[in-house]
Amino acid sequence: MPPCSFSHKSQADHGVKLISSPNADPRTYICHECVQVAAAIVEESQIARPAQPVPPPPEPPHESPFAQPATADLLYCVESWIAREASGADASSELAQIRNLARLMFVKTNDR
Repeated sequence: MPPCSFSHKSQADHGVKLISSPNADPRTYICHECVQVAAAIVEESQIARPAQPVPPPPEPPHESPFAQPATADLLYCVESWIAREASGADASSELAQIRNLARLMFVKTNDR
């Protein structure tokens, strides 16, 4: 068996255990001592680097629809539309109300 790809120790050395890479081409080996050194390096780098604060979410480009007075009306119309659809009845008038309220809520005043 070839030696460790990092320390060049062989499995013939007393107490050295080699771990093989999963790839057959090129096959590489690492000894358990090099694994411990690598783990210590990773751990030190995580301790040395302070955690980065999470930035706040970006501000919404427009006013939240839930802050608008017509939100309750819109939700009521959606509930009515779902109930009519579920019963198999014609729900076109409820859908028209939803579209009208959504247009009033979401279209900017200069777009109307």
